[in-house]
Amino acid sequence: SFEPIIEDLKEKFITKSDKPIHFTIDLKAKEVYVDEEFFKELMSNLIDNAIKYSKKSIEIKISSHYNDKYTIIKIYDNGYLRERSKNHFRQV
Repeated sequence: SFEPIIEDLKEKFITKSDKPIHFTIDLKAKEVYVDEEFFKELMSNLIDNAIKYSKKSIEIKISSHYNDKYTIIKIYDNGYLRERSKNHFRQV
């Protein structure tokens, strides 16, 4: 189960951030076959980037589900890079 890894990272980032962070965790799939250290580093980098490029208040949603063959893990945030990307695609 990768749920303890997510919970540990959540607590780590809440403790070290100078901005308020709200995590929403929705793990329908809780198993993933991956190197644990690689997974921790990957998730840590994604959460760190979400915090770096966020507004004053940080919203991070981590969700997972299964499809026919894979475990799908998604991370959403309210950072300004994502908004800029969305606006860019609307203009094209």
